[in-house]
Formats: sequence, structure tokens, C-alpha cells
Amino acid sequence: PFKVYEFNVMDNLTSSILNSLMVVSYKFFRDPTFKEDAKSIRDQIGKFITSKFLEQLGYEEFIKDAENKPYYKIRFPYVKPDIIARLGEEWHIIEVKFRFKESSVYWIIDRAYQQVLRQFTILASHTPIEIDYNKKIDNIKNYSLIIVGYDHRVNRGYLYYHIGKVRWRWVRNGVKRK
Repeated sequence: PFKVYEFNVMDNLTSSILNSLMVVSYKFFRDPTFKEDAKSIRDQIGKFITSKFLEQLGYEEFIKDAENKPYYKIRFPYVKPDIIARLGEEWHIIEVKFRFKESSVYWIIDRAYQQVLRQFTILASHTPIEIDYNKKIDNIKNYSLIIVGYDHRVNRGYLYYHIGKVRWRWVRNGVKRK
């Protein structure tokens, strides 16, 4: 059950920057040599919009691109969550997908769900996680999927938001499993 939100970018400077980035990424997508750069630009747009949305929901602290943090990178080189965010005392693993057209949302949901569950399962079973020097995460409780889109031509976007509720059960050897 996704909650669907629509948003408008009210700040002129932010709108101008997002519009420029969208145009650049579109031009990069047309050239095969720059396709990865275009994806990276759109990922950053999606993470920016997501972090602003999560601030409105009460999330307080964000770690974007944890795989670039040295301590994290050593321990989890293949687990790359888009955002790790704190809501109260709990941390959430958040997978962000950016789509230009709203019609392409539904086919990406299953893949995003598989990715975030894999990341959540690995990270939650290895807590506390050292992100950086003197920065540890010790209470990973949930995961979220956010699919965000922004149409720069009309200065409007949409956001599909789902927060997962994880139920743990005990197995024989005392290890928690989903």
C-alpha cells in the first residue's frame, strides 16, 4: 500500500537548478557514453527530493551514499542503500527510484522491493554498523521504498511512499530472522 503525494517546487532557485539538471540528464541519456552520468544525476535529484519529503515526515538525520564512507565501505562493500535515515530512535533503510514518467512506476516496484529487503536484512543483522569515525547506527528497524518523479516542464512531481513493517521471529539458535 503506497501513499501517493504530489508536490510543486516553490523556491525559484531550487526549481531552476532541478530544471537544469533534468535537461542535462536528458541530453546525457541520448549519448551512450554519458548514460551512467545521466543516471547519477537523476539519482541525486531523487535523493534530494526524498530527503526534503522525509524532513516533512519528521526524519531527523540522513546518511546518503553510505557506500562512500570509509568505515562502511570496508565492512559492506556490496550493500549500497540510497539513504539511511533516523526517525526518533529508529533507523530506516530507504531505497529511492527516480522516474520521469508516472506510467513507468509500477514495473520498478518489485525490483526496488527486492533491493531494499536485501539491504535491510544484511544491515539489520549486523548492527551496530560503523559508518564513520565516532558514528554508529545501532537500531535499524524498518525499510522504506520511495519512487519519485519530477517533470521540469510543469514544475511538478509525484512521490510514491511505502514504509515496510518488519516482524522478527526467533529461531532455534537465537538468531532473529524475517
